[in-house]
Formats: sequence, C-alpha cells, structure tokens
Amino acid sequence: MIPAGTGPRTPSATRVHDALLGGKENFEVDRAVADRLAQILPDIGKMALSNQAFVGRALHHLHRAGIRQFLDVSSGAGLAAVRATHDTLRVMDPGIRVAYVDTDPMVLAHARLLVDEAGTPLRETTALIRADMRRPELVLGHPEVRTLLDLTRPVALLAAGILHLYPDTDDPQGIVRGYMDKLAPGSHLVATNMHASGEATTIALQQAFQLAVGTGWFRTRTAIEGFFEGLDLVEPGIVHLAGWHPDEPHELAPWERIVLGGVARKP
Repeated sequence: MIPAGTGPRTPSATRVHDALLGGKENFEVDRAVADRLAQILPDIGKMALSNQAFVGRALHHLHRAGIRQFLDVSSGAGLAAVRATHDTLRVMDPGIRVAYVDTDPMVLAHARLLVDEAGTPLRETTALIRADMRRPELVLGHPEVRTLLDLTRPVALLAAGILHLYPDTDDPQGIVRGYMDKLAPGSHLVATNMHASGEATTIALQQAFQLAVGTGWFRTRTAIEGFFEGLDLVEPGIVHLAGWHPDEPHELAPWERIVLGGVARKP
C-alpha cells in the first residue's frame, strides 16, 4: 500500500486525500499539495466528496441486494473515507461484518478507535487487517479475515479511491481479479479510477499528483473496464460517479467528470 509518508515534510497520497476531504489527519505539506491541485481544478475537494457519496449509494444498493459482508481494501484512501464507510454501514445494519485492509498503522489505529468507541458488538463484527491489498491470496487467507467473513457466501469488495495509487506495473486489474476469482458467486465489486480523458485538466492533474506524491495513475475507459471483466455490471454501468444512481439527476460539473466507477456482480 502507499505509505503515510516519512513525516510532516513529505506529502502522501493518503493525507492529501484527507486534506481534500477537509479532514484533520494531514500536515501543512499535504495541504499545500491540495491547494496546488485546486489551482488546476477548482472545487477538487468536491470531487473527493463525490467519491464518498458514490460509495454511500453503492453500499445502500448492496444492502438491498442482501450483502452483509464487506472487504474494504480502499481504506488507504484516507481516514475520512474509513469513517464514511464505517458510519454508513452501521446505520444500515449494526450486524454487518466488515474487514478493513491497510498497511498504514495510522489508518488502522484510528479505525480501531472508531471500533472501540462503539463497544463490544462492533468489535465482534469488524476486523482491522494490516496487509498489502496487492496480495489477494494473503488478504483472503488472513486468519482474521477467514474468522470474520464466510467466504462461501457473497462478499462485497470495496476498491473505491485506491486503484489509481498503483501503476500498471502492479497490474491493478489482476489484483482485483485475484480477489473476485476467489470470492463466492453473488459477490460484488465497487471500484473507481480517475479517467484519462485526454483533456488538459486531467493531464495537468495527473502530472501534479505524480510530481507531488509519486502516484496518481489516470486510466482509459478500456483500462477501467478491465477491473470489471467477467462480472455483470449493475446499471447504468461504468459512469462518472455523480451519474451512478444520483439522488437528483443533474448536469455534471467539471469536478464530477474526473472519476469513473461502477458496481458489478459475480455471476
């Protein structure tokens, strides 16, 4: 996973994302990067919030579809993202089982605080796994994952706001496939990635991301479709996040046209 950084002098993708969301788990150097990104795309913070809102709508869809087990490998997207997923699922159903995966001890420590604050019931339905999400065989074989989740039954894999952190040399499509191949029929995937549309704004954003934190891989629609290969896409398919079952249909703003995502079911 992308590390939290070496300290307050080194920006990190996780903390920059937290800064874009208005979180407090970041340093001045991270906020400076967020400010530079905002010069390229005003309201870029709203783009990060749009990702959260998409995940929230996807979680409600999955709950209606009967999914009660979640494997969240996107916790590296930041602490604010962890809180959003945590809060949404617990409001829907306190008995939902969730395993969060990250290598960043800061993210896991704060997630543990959320669990501890909620008390005993939540401790019994939550696992916090320190592991590299790029190793699906190790994650799915982890004793805590196998204790908490029944892998013979459907599981939702949450990979939103994380896949753009990995270059093509890491084969992110293969990573996702490594999970979905092992999960039971009826399992679902929620995935997003920033879209390499060829527009000047997206080119400038990718360059700024990579210059500042060494990551931020925008991908073509074809490459993003590769995450969902072999799965049945939920309508309306792979779209800009604000266009996936919006609360109110509307014309998309520029910051809503940066990220593509979707939800799919394993047949």
